[in-house]
Amino acid sequence: MKRADLEKLNNEELKKRCAELKDEIFQARLKFRMGQFKKTSEFKRMRKDVAQILTFIKSKESTDAKKGAA
Repeated sequence: MKRADLEKLNNEELKKRCAELKDEIFQARLKFRMGQFKKTSEFKRMRKDVAQILTFIKSKESTDAKKGAA
């Protein structure tokens, strides 16, 4: 997921997308344990996307807080 894509979304949409990705990770783990999921590199991509979203949310909240304090 690219930063430009993240900037288009508001905080609620970002949190929703993060929850969806976490659910995808959970489902992929279940499939992997059952032998139905072979692309283990997808785990890394999904975790990276979650981390990017969470980082973007934090930075967006901190800049909003700074604007409100000024």
